Amino acid sequence: MVFKIYYRGYILIRLKVIGTEWEVVKRLKTGMKYKDPAIRDQIIMRISEAEHPRVGTKYLVWPMLEFSWAIDDYLIGVSHILRGSDLIKEDIIEAFIWDHFGWKKAEFIHYGRLNFSGLSKNEENLLSKTKARNNITNGTYRG
Repeated sequence: MVFKIYYRGYILIRLKVIGTEWEVVKRLKTGMKYKDPAIRDQIIMRISEAEHPRVGTKYLVWPMLEFSWAIDDYLIGVSHILRGSDLIKEDIIEAFIWDHFGWKKAEFIHYGRLNFSGLSKNEENLLSKTKARNNITNGTYRG
């Protein structure tokens, strides 16, 4: 079985799947240059034969979080990424994927902890990447 992931009409990734859910994953070949073994040969896609709550059994191959972050952040035009310092490994993987595709990297900003208290539901929505991007596009935010 062959799966293709397209971006703007071009094949972004082509996967040939031989095996089942418990036998096959797609790894990002990062090489041995990283001291941290958690960064080497990161799993970026997996097979799941389970029924998805929204799309059912239409898809079989699913991206892992780090891979989907890299693609989504590029596609929606993210320029700055705020993340906790516990996610530095994910930044390295995301930057590696962007380098592979020749995409301009976003600025990563790490913090130890942020507390937001007393926010209304509308104010909580300000923390959503997708909603912030929509507000930039429709002119609510400028700068």
